[in-house]
Amino acid sequence: MSYRRAVVEFCLAWLDEDFPREQALEAWLRGEPIPRGEVSEYGVYETMSRANGFLMLRSLTQMMTGLGFAGTALLFDEVD
Repeated sequence: MSYRRAVVEFCLAWLDEDFPREQALEAWLRGEPIPRGEVSEYGVYETMSRANGFLMLRSLTQMMTGLGFAGTALLFDEVD
Protein backbone atom coordinates (compact mmCIF):
# COMPACT_ATOMS: atom_id res chain seq x y z
CA MET A 1 0.00 0.00 0.00
CA SER A 2 1.34 3.39 -0.95
CA TYR A 3 0.42 5.03 2.35
CA ARG A 4 2.39 2.54 4.43
CA ARG A 5 5.34 2.76 2.05
CA ALA A 6 5.27 6.57 2.20
CA VAL A 7 5.33 6.54 6.01
CA VAL A 8 8.24 4.08 6.11
CA GLU A 9 10.20 6.00 3.48
CA PHE A 10 9.47 9.30 5.24
CA CYS A 11 10.86 7.93 8.51
CA LEU A 12 13.94 6.55 6.76
CA ALA A 13 14.50 9.89 5.03
CA TRP A 14 14.29 11.65 8.39
CA LEU A 15 16.77 9.22 9.94
CA ASP A 16 19.14 9.54 6.95
CA GLU A 17 18.74 13.35 6.97
CA ASP A 18 17.71 13.22 3.31
CA PHE A 19 15.79 16.49 3.27
CA PRO A 20 14.57 16.47 -0.39
CA ARG A 21 13.16 12.93 -0.02
CA GLU A 22 11.62 13.82 3.33
CA GLN A 23 10.00 16.94 1.86
CA ALA A 24 8.51 15.11 -1.13
CA LEU A 25 7.06 12.33 1.02
CA GLU A 26 5.75 14.80 3.61
CA ALA A 27 3.91 16.68 0.88
CA TRP A 28 2.37 13.43 -0.39
CA LEU A 29 1.33 12.39 3.14
CA ARG A 30 -0.31 15.78 3.67
CA GLY A 31 -2.33 15.29 0.48
CA GLU A 32 -0.69 18.11 -1.39
CA PRO A 33 -0.60 17.85 -5.19
CA ILE A 34 2.81 16.46 -6.05
CA PRO A 35 4.01 14.99 -9.36
CA ARG A 36 3.90 11.20 -9.26
CA GLY A 37 7.49 10.97 -10.45
CA GLU A 38 8.77 12.68 -7.30
CA VAL A 39 7.56 9.86 -5.04
CA SER A 40 7.38 6.84 -7.35
CA GLU A 41 11.10 6.18 -6.92
CA TYR A 42 10.34 5.52 -3.23
CA GLY A 43 7.66 2.93 -3.97
CA VAL A 44 4.68 5.30 -3.75
CA TYR A 45 2.62 4.93 -6.93
CA GLU A 46 -0.91 5.98 -5.96
CA THR A 47 -2.31 9.44 -5.45
CA MET A 48 -4.75 10.17 -2.66
CA SER A 49 -8.28 10.49 -3.94
CA ARG A 50 -11.89 9.90 -2.95
CA ALA A 51 -11.70 6.47 -4.59
CA ASN A 52 -8.96 5.20 -2.26
CA GLY A 53 -9.62 7.43 0.75
CA PHE A 54 -10.97 4.62 2.92
CA LEU A 55 -7.91 2.46 2.22
CA MET A 56 -5.58 5.35 3.06
CA LEU A 57 -7.49 6.02 6.29
CA ARG A 58 -7.30 2.36 7.24
CA SER A 59 -3.55 2.36 6.57
CA LEU A 60 -3.20 5.43 8.78
CA THR A 61 -4.91 3.72 11.72
CA GLN A 62 -2.89 0.53 11.18
CA MET A 63 0.34 2.55 11.18
CA MET A 64 -0.62 4.30 14.43
CA THR A 65 -1.28 0.94 16.07
CA GLY A 66 1.93 -0.50 14.61
CA LEU A 67 3.92 2.44 15.99
CA GLY A 68 2.57 1.67 19.47
CA PHE A 69 0.03 4.44 19.92
CA ALA A 70 -2.91 3.42 22.09
CA GLY A 71 -5.58 5.24 20.11
CA THR A 72 -6.27 7.37 17.11
CA ALA A 73 -8.24 10.61 16.87
CA LEU A 74 -9.79 11.35 13.49
CA LEU A 75 -11.06 14.80 12.62
CA PHE A 76 -13.19 15.42 9.56
CA ASP A 77 -14.00 18.70 7.87
CA GLU A 78 -17.13 18.25 5.79
CA VAL A 79 -17.54 21.91 4.86
CA ASP A 80 -17.15 22.67 1.16
